[in-house]
Amino acid sequence: KKLHSRVKELTNITNDDISTGKPFSQAMSMFRKWVSNEPNIIMTWGDTDIRVMIENFRYFNGIGFIPFLSNYVNLQKYAQAFMNIPKAEQIGLSHAAEKLGIDFENYSLHRALDDSKLTADLFKTMYNKSMLDSYTHICDASFYTRLTFKPKPITDINSPLIDKTKMRCVCDICG
Repeated sequence: KKLHSRVKELTNITNDDISTGKPFSQAMSMFRKWVSNEPNIIMTWGDTDIRVMIENFRYFNGIGFIPFLSNYVNLQKYAQAFMNIPKAEQIGLSHAAEKLGIDFENYSLHRALDDSKLTADLFKTMYNKSMLDSYTHICDASFYTRLTFKPKPITDINSPLIDKTKMRCVCDICG
């Protein structure tokens, strides 16, 4: 019903903007018809959007998965590998476009349609079938488990819930 201030700041979307939008369930129904029941690959820049979609499916539909999603690619990770950028550095969409020589001045960044178009232009420039295959995840139960896993900090090392046998790390080189 109300946008978080961080979202407002990043996107310049207002509460008035979202009041004229379609409800989540209606939008997803339209998206599902567009995608169809054929095998598909949904791609996002980073995994935040897919995580939010899953959370919204849980909230609005009571299911923790996206029923029409068969395959998924995080294009940010794909782009970083394509451009040999270390995993520790998260490259933004505009920076990736700049590195690939794509003019992004005519796009309104952080707006869904323009971000999608810019991402498509990036993907066309970076397309490599075998590389894409290695970054494509089948959306099965293990995919959702990995994506929705939430780590919890250990605050008591002596807790009986801690399995101390798993706290040992052995170097692969020297043993």
